[in-house]
Amino acid sequence: MNREDFDKSIEATFERCKNTLIHKSKEYTPDDDPLNNFKEGSDMSGRPMEEVLFMYCLKHLVSLRDIIFKKVPCDSQLLQEKTGDIINYLAILNAMNDANEFKKSSQTFQNYL
Repeated sequence: MNREDFDKSIEATFERCKNTLIHKSKEYTPDDDPLNNFKEGSDMSGRPMEEVLFMYCLKHLVSLRDIIFKKVPCDSQLLQEKTGDIINYLAILNAMNDANEFKKSSQTFQNYL
């Protein structure tokens, strides 16, 4: 792969991610709060929103792990879907941080170490 092809691949990835995020945001949060599902998940679980986000993302990380390390068959479209979902969860985490919704809790984090 040369630099031009690499750059086009990166641009296409982020364009796909952006389009998916916009579409799914409207589907999952019909009101005006794009973080609503994470807030509701936080209320229901008693965990901070970023932990709810991590748990939502975890299923995609497990699937990606299986594809990479356990050699689970995967076509190009499925791999793009899995990696795109992970990228989008990280973008949502950044949005939480930008909105000062990210609650840094070292005590909670320590429970996972």
